[in-house]
Amino acid sequence: MHSSLPQQLTYFEFTSSKILITIFKKLEDSCLRKANAVITICPDLADYVNGLLDTPEKHFLIENSIFDPIQLLESAETAPTCAEGEALLPVDSKYIVYAGTLEPYQGIDILIPAFQIFHKSHPEYMLCIVGGNSRQVKKFSDIAKSSEIENYCIFTGQVCQAKAKEYTAQASILISPRKQGTNTPLKIYEQIASGIPLVATRIYSHTQVLDDSVAFLVEPTPEEIAAGLEAAAKKTSCEKARQARTLYENKYSREIYTGKMEDLFTFLQDTQTTCAALQG
Repeated sequence: MHSSLPQQLTYFEFTSSKILITIFKKLEDSCLRKANAVITICPDLADYVNGLLDTPEKHFLIENSIFDPIQLLESAETAPTCAEGEALLPVDSKYIVYAGTLEPYQGIDILIPAFQIFHKSHPEYMLCIVGGNSRQVKKFSDIAKSSEIENYCIFTGQVCQAKAKEYTAQASILISPRKQGTNTPLKIYEQIASGIPLVATRIYSHTQVLDDSVAFLVEPTPEEIAAGLEAAAKKTSCEKARQARTLYENKYSREIYTGKMEDLFTFLQDTQTTCAALQG
């Protein structure tokens, strides 16, 4: 379970119809109750599922914290990384990088004015926004232009996963300005493993994983985000980045992930054995 369908209908502004949202909730609840096992990917979803199931032992919280590059079966080649290939961004500037969708809840509309504030005292930085369709890119490009910072903002539009990783690897500061939501963004795990200072809004989506020891947590306003960027630009920010990497290794690494998957398979195997014995 990556997210709740009725919740996503609201977040993506697909519908405000209570009837349609109720139908999706009933369908979702039925699937969860009838499943042999349920995997959730963040604590908020885990709490939701635990409150719904009569058999909570079939539920497993397994965060999507492994971010290996996707490979096609017919090719063993891995897409080049930033370290292996040429830098996508000019190396004579520092970069604040956001990578993800540009949906309304992601907070790009508060990130741009926050960068405008920050840039006045840090002209050596540029803002790179990775993702978004052409309509969204134009909308936010126009905001940057009206704020007179268009020459310091880079909009890549939608790119493949490998390219997004390359842009992220060039960041001096990573940013997640999300305004609302309860599911943990999957990119958070990659961000805390990166060793790059992270600024994130202090909302439940983030605080399920992050705290003030591993990230610069701020309120979702332009002024607060600008202050977070100011703190992250200091040399002392590296300490939080190191602690973030330690958090990843201790709670979300491949070893931890594999152990949780083994618990799931053991449960399914034991359940199948029990059913076979009862049928026999």
